[in-house]
Amino acid sequence: MKALLMIALLLCSGLARSESMTLDFEDLPRDTVVSTQYADRGVLIGSDYGAATVFAGCCAASGLNSLNGGGFRGITLTFVDPADMFRPAVTDFFRVTLGDVDIPGNGLTAYDLDGNEIAHVLSGCVAAFACPGDSLFETLTLSLAGMHRIVIAAGGQLSGDPAQGEATVDDVVFNVVVAQVPEPSALQMLAAGLAVLACVALHRRRRAAPVNRGTNASR
Repeated sequence: MKALLMIALLLCSGLARSESMTLDFEDLPRDTVVSTQYADRGVLIGSDYGAATVFAGCCAASGLNSLNGGGFRGITLTFVDPADMFRPAVTDFFRVTLGDVDIPGNGLTAYDLDGNEIAHVLSGCVAAFACPGDSLFETLTLSLAGMHRIVIAAGGQLSGDPAQGEATVDDVVFNVVVAQVPEPSALQMLAAGLAVLACVALHRRRRAAPVNRGTNASR
């Protein structure tokens, strides 16, 4: 009964979830290395190209600050439980604005908890300096359940060329994350099943014992 109640609560909380988080990086000083500062909001930030730092030059979508991911080449965001950053979590909506977009090959790639690619979206740039928003800002969106990690390509690398210094990252928006309850392994499930069968067999044996004793006594 408790297990069913927990499942119902988890389902209801998922259905009721509508709040979103917005990160504009205005709360951090220029040149701050960004990593776990937003863990209590459900996301860790890094880059495969070096440090992710606060940039206060041009091309912020709002305010003064944006993110520079390893020389303006890319940012990786990993969703975690706001109460425990070592516990994985997922979201079902993500949006970001890239600034100073001049070349094709930028975009977003989403991965699930097992590291499988589950969604991606590419920039609308068709050629260098032929991008949406007069080559200044472009907003990209992903909407899919189960997104655990999102890689932002900001250096044109999705075109097949090496990443180059290109776009800033700003105004990150995502739905409130849902922490994942670890699933029992196959061995644990087998052990639980065997335990249940053993209990059932023991219960039947105990119920049958008085009948057998009564039958023997009558003989």
